[in-house]
Amino acid sequence: MEHKNFIICDSEEAYAVRLMEWLMERQELYVQVRVFTSVREAGEFAKQFPVAVLLIEEIFPQAERDTIPAENVFVMVREGKSRLSEREHLLLKYRPARILLEQILEICLEKEDGVAFRRIRKDNRKLIGIYSPAPLMNQTVMAVQMGKELAEQESVLYLNLQEYAGWSAVTEQKQEYSLEDLIYYVRQGDEHMGIRTGVMAGQLQQLSYLEPMKMSSDLKSVTWQEWSFLLTQILEDSIFETVIVEAGESMQGLWELLEWCGEIYVWTGTDVISEAKFTQFEENLKLLEKEAILQRIKRKERENISGG
Repeated sequence: MEHKNFIICDSEEAYAVRLMEWLMERQELYVQVRVFTSVREAGEFAKQFPVAVLLIEEIFPQAERDTIPAENVFVMVREGKSRLSEREHLLLKYRPARILLEQILEICLEKEDGVAFRRIRKDNRKLIGIYSPAPLMNQTVMAVQMGKELAEQESVLYLNLQEYAGWSAVTEQKQEYSLEDLIYYVRQGDEHMGIRTGVMAGQLQQLSYLEPMKMSSDLKSVTWQEWSFLLTQILEDSIFETVIVEAGESMQGLWELLEWCGEIYVWTGTDVISEAKFTQFEENLKLLEKEAILQRIKRKERENISGG
């Protein structure tokens, strides 16, 4: 498939180059990103090569902007409103690049025009579960560390479906999007969740993630059908080769999730109470005739975990 082009036409070359560099790191984009500082140069290029997205500064007059052929046109304004043509969409300049890309994605998908965004279907996707009937206090920190190590070799997404994730202990950086946002789109029937997740995900080193839900009641309200829809879309139609899901008792569909996972990491302590809880967990699985889950469990005790 031929790559199309994503053009940035901006009078501030340094800003445009920084934005281009960020966009070029996004694996979701199936385009070549190019920067121009004049309408004439951008127009000459667009007349020779197909342009999927034109991102242009409002400083250039509308009559000049209209001379550049492009499938999707976005005008960056510094503040307030601006007069736009029918084909143009307004974006606020200097907003975080991730927000700009999400808004571009929204318009493109509304038009059923996702040509600028990569759709990948692979057969070797992995779903890894992390769960424990007696979770350690630092389980999430260890899960994220495992994700970071895997992400050095492949594209990995981490999702935390626990009632109280304690995310502030993992990172102090603020992310624009969280699982609430993904579930909102799931409930709208969005069938582009794989692409959308890649665009909305934040980064911890090379590990991609969405912030956990802040309200436990919101997590409890999500049905297994909704989780299943989201995970299916991500596994079938995104850039991620591996998805790590850290699950908790409050989510709907815990057993179904564990049955789906190819590997399940269970971190427990070595004390008497932890052992009793794990034994009860095993007995529950046998009574429910879910022994297949036991075969996928990789149990790790606290004393065997570096940094634990």
